[in-house]
Amino acid sequence: MSTEEKLDQILLERENLRKELEALKKQEEERKQRKKEKERRKREKEEEKERRKREKEKEELRKKQEELKIQEEELKKQEEELKKQEEEKLKKQEEEKLEKKQEEELKKEEEEMKKPQNTYKSGANLRYASIPVTSGCL
Repeated sequence: MSTEEKLDQILLERENLRKELEALKKQEEERKQRKKEKERRKREKEEEKERRKREKEKEELRKKQEELKIQEEELKKQEEELKKQEEEKLKKQEEEKLEKKQEEELKKEEEEMKKPQNTYKSGANLRYASIPVTSGCL
């Protein structure tokens, strides 16, 4: 082989190595791209999963708040009903006290009516206070 042929062969090998290196670089770049794409999809999937989880938690929280609101309204109704009952009870007790008082006053009046009446109860006529008056003059 002549020097020219050897030089041509070296140049050919060099060109082949350069092409091979470019192909390897291209493959490496494609591999990196695929890896990036895979990571991106994985990240998107995780983000979607987190988003769904947050939405679910948000919905559960909303439902709990609704339930609490309903319970609060029911408690208010019960409280109002209890207040009403308490007011009615107090009113009834007051009426019973008033009735009792009126009955006692009526009994006292009846007892007073049954007792003999003394007409002299002033200080000047105390000596006659114990003597019941039977006629119009002394």
